Amino acid sequence: MIWLSTYCALVTYTAVVALFVPVPLISFLLIAGVFHLGFISSFLLTKYNYAELGKHTLILTTYAMLVVFDHMHQKQTFIFLYFLAFLPAALNVFHFKKNWAFVYFYILFPLGYILFTKLFTYSYPSFEPLPYKYVQFVASLNILLTFILFVLFASYMIYNSQAKQHKMKVFSAALQTTLDNSAAAIWSIDNDFNLMATNIKYAESLEYEFGVTGLKPGINLKKHLIWQKLPTSLKVQYHEVLEGNEVFKEIDLNGKCFEIKGVPIYDNNIRICGATFGSRDITARKKADEALLHAKKEAEEASMTKTRFLSNMSHEIRTPLNGIIGITRIMQDEPNLPEQLPMLKTLQDISEHTLQLVNNILDFAKIEAGKASLESARFNLLRFIEKTNSIFLGMAKLRGIELKVETEGNTDVYVKGDEVRLSQILINLLGNAFKFTEEGKVTLKIKITENADANYYNTHFCVMDTGIGIKKENIGKIFESFSQADTHTTRQFGGTGLGLSIADKILKLMNSHLTVESEFGKGSSFAFDIVLLKSSFINNNVEASVSKTKPSLSHLNILVAEDNKVNQMVAKRMLEKWESSVTIASNGKEAVNFVLKNKFDVILMDLDMPIMDGYECINIIKKSFPKMPVIALTAAAFDDMDNFLINKGFSEVVQKPFFPDDLYNKIVSIV
Repeated sequence: MIWLSTYCALVTYTAVVALFVPVPLISFLLIAGVFHLGFISSFLLTKYNYAELGKHTLILTTYAMLVVFDHMHQKQTFIFLYFLAFLPAALNVFHFKKNWAFVYFYILFPLGYILFTKLFTYSYPSFEPLPYKYVQFVASLNILLTFILFVLFASYMIYNSQAKQHKMKVFSAALQTTLDNSAAAIWSIDNDFNLMATNIKYAESLEYEFGVTGLKPGINLKKHLIWQKLPTSLKVQYHEVLEGNEVFKEIDLNGKCFEIKGVPIYDNNIRICGATFGSRDITARKKADEALLHAKKEAEEASMTKTRFLSNMSHEIRTPLNGIIGITRIMQDEPNLPEQLPMLKTLQDISEHTLQLVNNILDFAKIEAGKASLESARFNLLRFIEKTNSIFLGMAKLRGIELKVETEGNTDVYVKGDEVRLSQILINLLGNAFKFTEEGKVTLKIKITENADANYYNTHFCVMDTGIGIKKENIGKIFESFSQADTHTTRQFGGTGLGLSIADKILKLMNSHLTVESEFGKGSSFAFDIVLLKSSFINNNVEASVSKTKPSLSHLNILVAEDNKVNQMVAKRMLEKWESSVTIASNGKEAVNFVLKNKFDVILMDLDMPIMDGYECINIIKKSFPKMPVIALTAAAFDDMDNFLINKGFSEVVQKPFFPDDLYNKIVSIV
C-alpha cells in the first residue's frame, strides 16, 4: 500500500506537469523516463532488503527533477509541484515519527531554499524588469545550492547506511553467537530449499550422522549431497512446514532418537517465505524415561510384594494372637484361682501389646504409602477418655505407677472425628510413658475450649511422665521411623521405635503435630492440639438404659467357617456364652455343604481356608442365598479392606483378634 500510494502521487505529479507546463515532448519523455526509472530502482532496492537506499534514491530523483523543471520554466511551478508530489512521496515512504533529521533534510531545508531563491527570481509587478545579472546570479546560486543539497543527501545516506550496516553486523554476530551456543541444532531455509541460517550444532550433527561437511548459508539442500542421505520422514517434514504446517515429531536416525520442530516463516504480506527448524538428540532422555518407567514398575511390584508380605505376616501373627487373647478373656470370665487372675491379666497385656506392635507396623506401611485416611464418626469424648484410661489401669497397678486423668472444661460432649486414630495416638503416648517410667506417675491431661467457629471444639491432649526423660541432642531422633533416643534405651526397654513416628504422622493427617518437652532424668511431656466437630447431644441415661438391655442371641443358629482349631474353640465358646447355636466348618467346601443342608441366621467366615477359600465360598452361597448375612472374620490386613470385602458380598468385617463387644454389635446390626 505504501508503494502504491507513493506511485499514485508521482503519477499525479507527471500528469500535472504534462497538463499545465509547456514542455517539449522529447524533454517530457526523457524526464518521465528518468523519473520512473528512479522509482523502479527504489522499489527494487527496497524489495531486495535495501530499503533505506531505495528511499533515498526515490527522494533524490524526485528533487532532481524538480530542480530541472525550475530551471527550464523559470521557477513558476516549483512550490506548487513540491507540495503536490515531493512532500506526499516523502511522507509515504518514511512515515515520520519525530525523526528530526528527515524533517531537516527533506522538508525544512528544501522549503527554506525555495523561499530564498524566490525572493530573487520571482517576477514582481514593477515598471522595470530585474537586471539580468541578478537573474544569472540567482540561477548560479540555485545550481550551487542544489549541488550542496545533493552532497548533504549523499553524505547522510552513506552515513546512515554505514551505521545501519554496523548495527546489523553487531545484531547478526550476536544472533549467530546465540545460535552457536544453543544445545539444539537450528537452521532455516527459503522456499527453494536454500540454507539461509544455521549454527555450529547443525553442521556438527550432519557431519557426525551423515558425513557431510561444508554446509553454510547459501547452499541449496536439495542440490547438495545431504538431500540423498536424509530419511524420507525428514524430507516429508520439510514439505509439510513449507506448506504452512507446524511440525513437532520424534524420529529415529541411525539408532538415535531426535526431536525435531519446524515452523513456517511469513513475510510482511503473510506469505510463506521459508521455514526454520530445530532439533536435539533426546536418546539419553528416552533411555532415562525407559529406565524410570522400569524402575517405577519394579517399585510397584516391590510395593505389591510388600503389601502381600505384610498381609500374610499379619494373618500369620494375628491368627495365634486371636487364640491367645480369646482364651485369656474366656479364662478371665470363668471361675479361676485368685492367684491366677494377675497372671491372666499379664498374659492379656503382653498379647495386646504384641497386637499393638503388629498394628503399628501395618499402619506405618500404610501411612508411608500415602494410603492412610481418616474417618469421621460420632463419639462421646468423656467415655473415650475413660475407655483409654481403663486400658492402662491394669498396667499401672501391676507396675506400681500412679495413673492420673486431669480434665479442664466440659468433656462430657459428643464430637465427630476418627476415634480409632485418636485412640491409637494416645495409646502409643501412654504406652511409651509407662515403658520409660519405673516409678512415679503418668498423667493424661485433656483441655476442651470453644472454637471461634461455634461448630467446633479446640481440644488439647498432654501425656506427662516422671520417667527417664530424653537428652536434648536426642529429641530430634525420637520422631524418626525405627529410631529411639539411643541404643541403651533399645536394649533396656525394647520396642520398634515406631510409636511416636506413627502418632506424629497421624496427627499430620489431622493438621496437627506432636510437641515434646523433656528433662533428662526427670520425665517427658508430649502434647498435641486438634479441632473436633461438634455433634448432637444424646442423653447419657437413655444410652445407658439402651446398653443395659442388650438383645439376646439365643435364637440364632450361627455357622463358623474357620480352619484354625484354636480359633474355632474361641469363637464357639464365645458364641455359646451368648446362648447361640454354633456349627463349625473347617474349610469353605464344608461350609457350603452345611449351608445347603441347614438353615443359618448368620455366617462367620475366615478368608484364608484350605480346599476352598472365603471368596469362592461366599460366591457359591450368595447364588443360592443372596440375603444370607456373612461376616468376614479375618486376620488379614490390606488397603481399603473393609470396602473391598463388602463389595465381594460380605455384610460386615471383624478383624482378628477381635473384641467380643465388637463381634456382638456386628451380629446384632445385621440380624
